[in-house]
Amino acid sequence: MIPHRPWPLLFLTLALWTGASSAQTWTTVWTPGSAPAPTHTKMEQEMEPEKDHKSPTNCYPCKEWEAYGDGTGKWVHYPEGTEPIQCDGDETDYACKECDDKGEVRNKENGTDCSTSSINAGCCKDGVCTTGRPLTDWADLQACPKLITRPDYTPGHTTPACSVPDNLQPIVGNDPDHPGGFDFTDCCIEHDVNYRTCQMPKNECDDVLEACLGDVCNAAPWWDRMNCRFYADAYVLGVRLGGGDAYHDAQVEGCYCCD
Repeated sequence: MIPHRPWPLLFLTLALWTGASSAQTWTTVWTPGSAPAPTHTKMEQEMEPEKDHKSPTNCYPCKEWEAYGDGTGKWVHYPEGTEPIQCDGDETDYACKECDDKGEVRNKENGTDCSTSSINAGCCKDGVCTTGRPLTDWADLQACPKLITRPDYTPGHTTPACSVPDNLQPIVGNDPDHPGGFDFTDCCIEHDVNYRTCQMPKNECDDVLEACLGDVCNAAPWWDRMNCRFYADAYVLGVRLGGGDAYHDAQVEGCYCCD
């Protein structure tokens, strides 16, 4: 009988013990196919269960996780220019932010119109909604790259609403709102407001005045319409030829500059 040698059994026991010990130190995740995979590559992270891709509030401003229902899924990026989502607990002011089509947030272009709870009409500068700045004169307005309506501003009118140059006063009389007894007040108020409305073209303002005065004259008794139109034409000609300075001053008052 050949004596029993314990060496093969000892080597087998040692091999099994070493393998078991090594297995306890592996760090793996299990895919749906139950195959172990390392956890450090981007591709494998994207294949992990959807819960591993959620923020604490399950919300991102410019992307969302599309789950396939089997623990995998993919990122869906919001289109370029999309307004970011305000997630719970996120206090970021997104008035001048937008999505970049890569799942990230970027600043809107400087000069973009914006509004916030405290700014009715503003413009973006370096990702922040600002009120712009007041204008100094017509040259400053013309040089401004982006005009916006003056914040918290309601265009007003002069008193009297209708004004005429000194050389027309003997014709119009002492009451320019009612030349010849015709009531031009509302038309002149509208004209003043339009002049002070930021970026409303002067010729458009004057056209509106002409149409309004025409309606007043058309409503007058037929025998008095010619007389009414005489005054109306004088007013319209006056603002078309001599209203430039008044329009410039009104625009400087009603506009702010974003630069």
